[in-house]
Amino acid sequence: MKSTIEPSNASRENLLAVVEDLRKKYGDKASKLHDTNEAKTRILLIDTVLRALGWLDDDFNPETSTKKGFIDYLLSTDGIPRLVIEAKRVSHTFRNPSTKMKKATYPLRYFRKAYGQALTEVLDQATNYALQLDVPFVALTNGAEWLLIQVIPFPGGVQDPDDLNGFYFGNILSDEFNLDMFWELLSKNFVLDGVLEDQFAQLNSKESDFNEEPRTQLGDLHWRKTRDDRNLGDFYHHFFDDIIDQGRRKMLELCFVTSARLDQYQGELRRALKDTAPSFLTHVQDISPEDRDRILPLESGDQKGRVILVTGSVGCGKSTFVTKGVIEARQERNLICLVIDLIDEVMDNETDIVPTLWKYLSQEWRKQEPESYHSELLRKIFGKELSELKRGPHEEVFKHDIRELERQEANLLERLSNDPEEFFSRCWRFYMQKRKGIAVILDNVDRASENYQRHAYSFAHKLARITGATVIITMREATFFRGRESGFLDVRANDTVFHLQTPNLEQLLSKRIKYVQEHLQEDHRISTWRNSKDWELFQAAAQNYAEILKQTFLKAESGRESLGLLAAIAWHDVRS
Repeated sequence: MKSTIEPSNASRENLLAVVEDLRKKYGDKASKLHDTNEAKTRILLIDTVLRALGWLDDDFNPETSTKKGFIDYLLSTDGIPRLVIEAKRVSHTFRNPSTKMKKATYPLRYFRKAYGQALTEVLDQATNYALQLDVPFVALTNGAEWLLIQVIPFPGGVQDPDDLNGFYFGNILSDEFNLDMFWELLSKNFVLDGVLEDQFAQLNSKESDFNEEPRTQLGDLHWRKTRDDRNLGDFYHHFFDDIIDQGRRKMLELCFVTSARLDQYQGELRRALKDTAPSFLTHVQDISPEDRDRILPLESGDQKGRVILVTGSVGCGKSTFVTKGVIEARQERNLICLVIDLIDEVMDNETDIVPTLWKYLSQEWRKQEPESYHSELLRKIFGKELSELKRGPHEEVFKHDIRELERQEANLLERLSNDPEEFFSRCWRFYMQKRKGIAVILDNVDRASENYQRHAYSFAHKLARITGATVIITMREATFFRGRESGFLDVRANDTVFHLQTPNLEQLLSKRIKYVQEHLQEDHRISTWRNSKDWELFQAAAQNYAEILKQTFLKAESGRESLGLLAAIAWHDVRS
């Protein structure tokens, strides 16, 4: 009979109800369960529990054949093996542990000692299956008692299999069973989200000795046939540095990586490169580089005065993501985007921070919309104020002296346009009535001091409130976390926080290499380069470097492993 529980409908509450029902049926019938064989145990307990965890019958394949024998259960999704389950009779394997199990996690050697030879035999059998299928995780159960262990070490973590820690859930027919931990580790939706990789990576990590360099495992990259590497620095700067300046517009168009999905990769590379919001970032939505519309909508702005925070790891491409979105929005001409880059900001005088931010904003707005300061448009923006002036105490004077009216109107418009709060609150509302959306990006806020960040964050909220514009702040995820912890980043209820996923490194390398090899003549900087006396030598060296990168990381059998190692060392900022 097929399961009717879909993963999306499975819940902790449903699991609890199923477990309570099993306890009522079998909790006082231990002697009868002891006499049943493996198949009966599976029918009575294990299948029922797996379905309650959200696994469909099609997901778990009993008696999967391998070269080493038959696996009791192999849990898979989309054809990808996720977990090996070795099942024994209720009376078998977990009888009378020699030591009391009081904790949730234990090293493997402790499990061996507690349960003796019976568990060791089952464990060795399950380990052989897992190694053959390259599945790092194994659950051992007799239907009632459940253990979850890691049998294949992660690179950089604990390497001795007996030192690898595993989870002990207890007896599911007992009130002491850790149902919450059981749900959060083994339910299908959590497994699909990578919880096993994340939890075991934390559980079995070890402090680095900092005594190895990448080249000890990767070897040296043979860039050249000679010892002359003078072009290597320029190669990196021209083609692998940031691509957000005007000279790299063609690279931004052709080299931007739009997909952060890594489902096609397996094993260690996927675990190393999959970049989701860290667990310490709460209430954060993941976005990938193709999700520009969630930040800068194609329509003319929502005019709700939102503050959006975009977090991400160092080098994940926050500035590139924002820059490309700004360029596209400007091309569509329905969204005005102002970028204020605070990367070089060092000011910490509290009285100067906010006025300086208003000054930067005014400079950027005047650069993009100079006509908004022209008399004709100012008269439309501040029409109400001009009307009140004309009908005010000097109305009779103005009737007889039109030049005096013009002088006072000019003075009023000058004062209003020079007061940034007054000007932007009126001017931007006027633009929005004309179906023009406005977004302000405060980039690299986290490069400034904490005091500056606090003021910039308050400034963003005030600007959004009085103008209706969308204000976007980019910052590193660690800064966001520290800001929340220390209290200065008091994220408001209506703020939206996004975590930008790191782009696919294989795609990034592939696009940059292809650009060097196929699109160099289209580069905006080509006319300048050609005037250099060393241009021909640099061009030849660049082609050579690009080909070596391709052979090393994209074509070599160990290329993905090397990328995974680099990603782990550099924490997603492979340029480092």
